[in-house]
Amino acid sequence: MAITRSVWIDDDGSGTTGTILNNSELQKIYNNIDALFAASAGGALAMLDNADVGTVHNWAPAGFTAKNTFIRWTGTSDLNLTGFAGGVVGQTVTIANYHATALITCAHISPSSAVGNKFSNVAASAPTPIAARGWVTFCYGNIGGQNGWNMIAHEQGAWISPPFVASDYFGGASMTWTVTAGQVTTAMYRLSGRTLFWALDVRNTTLGGTPTVNIIRKHFGGFTLSSAIMWATCGFGGANTGIGIGTGAGLGTAFYRDGTFALNFTLGSQNVLGTGFYEIS
Repeated sequence: MAITRSVWIDDDGSGTTGTILNNSELQKIYNNIDALFAASAGGALAMLDNADVGTVHNWAPAGFTAKNTFIRWTGTSDLNLTGFAGGVVGQTVTIANYHATALITCAHISPSSAVGNKFSNVAASAPTPIAARGWVTFCYGNIGGQNGWNMIAHEQGAWISPPFVASDYFGGASMTWTVTAGQVTTAMYRLSGRTLFWALDVRNTTLGGTPTVNIIRKHFGGFTLSSAIMWATCGFGGANTGIGIGTGAGLGTAFYRDGTFALNFTLGSQNVLGTGFYEIS
């Protein structure tokens, strides 16, 4: 907001003496002050309500300006973002998810948004999710020699249980692992910085084909690991019982019956309960 402009008079206080100061120079001072206010993104925090959904590039939610902004999102289905439309250096924007089930995702350095509008996330290998009561804050500034939106804070909120996909579960080599949606008691994850936490509980699944040493669940959220192997713990019931271990490598977490990595699974009905956490890229 521009400051109120008035003429200054060199006066002794009586209002009857003195002369008007150089107005041209005074206007330069006013202009400089106005420019400083504009460059600081307006100072005050703008509060916006929004319910946009779908995949949106160069997002410009209704009411979006150069001010620091808090967006209260209440969309009824997922919102997948690749960047904001413009920004000024030092401007911050926070998006908070106020829907119970729908998600917001923010993609890292997506080619779908224009140069200067992209997000730069902490985790780069898949979009960062914001679930119920979660939030993310970006600050506009330099990213690798050009301006963009740097993630400076993220809280996922609720753990995420992704939709069931049968191909997320498979056996090693020529063994098959068949899982149906009704057999999944728990399959959920949480992202914190570059650490991915997950929990899995599937019951009465079926192992078929040719027995081998491992069964695999794809990595949650589509993330990839930053190192070749990370560890998890798991328990088995059914045709194979006992405590096993999981390693995070390649496409997902590979579950083994023991630490030798050489004991084949017995075909038949299989329960798997596991939990783990990995550093992801």
